[in-house]
Formats: sequence, structure tokens, C-alpha cells
Amino acid sequence: MNVIGEFFRQHWIKLIVSFVIGLLLMVIYNSVRGTWNMFYAYVDGGFIAGAVLFLIGMLSLVNSFGAFDLSSFFFRRKRIDESRKEDYYEYVQRRSEERKGTRSGFLPYVFVGIMYILFSVIGYFVGGFA
Repeated sequence: MNVIGEFFRQHWIKLIVSFVIGLLLMVIYNSVRGTWNMFYAYVDGGFIAGAVLFLIGMLSLVNSFGAFDLSSFFFRRKRIDESRKEDYYEYVQRRSEERKGTRSGFLPYVFVGIMYILFSVIGYFVGGFA
């Protein structure tokens, strides 16, 4: 139980921000569709918000393992002075040292995304759409 409490203490800002992003996605979906008074629109919007947040979390997970290091190496700022230029190997080593111990940054997005998806699936069956 202490692990869960520690998780919420470390990531409470990301949890709140991802929850608000999910609500904004639901509002945008309902605004585009114009279906504010229909229950299925909230179920659809919640599923879309959950899927988007879950995929953002998965991209964050892949990024934490260094999958995008090559693209970030080539698109980084060109204002690096000549004395500090590094090759790709040095860049990857430095980035992996910076990332040590910070591999749990994806969890809030995945957690909130799964919660939105679960509430949408429950709403789907409770609403009689199945």
C-alpha cells in the first residue's frame, strides 16, 4: 500500500493534468458532434480520451527507453558551442545517465487512460448499448 501512496505523492500533478486533458478531449468531442444530451456521446468521448491518454503514456514509455534519441540528436538546437559538441554515442550515454531512475513518468497517463476506458466500457454496458 505504501508503494501506491508514494506513486500518488510523486505524480499527483501529472494525474490531475491528464484527468483535465481527458475532460477537455471529451468536451471537444461533444462540441464537434453536438450531442450534449446523449449518454452515448459521453461514453464515446471517454473512450477516445482514454485511448489518447493511454497512447501518450505508451509513447512516454518508449521515449524513456531512448527510442527517440536519434531524432532528438539531429533536431536539437544548433547553438552548441564547438567545445561541447558530442557525437551520437556520447549523447546517448549522457541521456541514459540523465534518465536513470525516472522510468515511471509514463504511469500517470496510462493509469488515467485506463480509468477513462474502464468507465466508458462500464457506461457502454450500463447504458444498454451492448
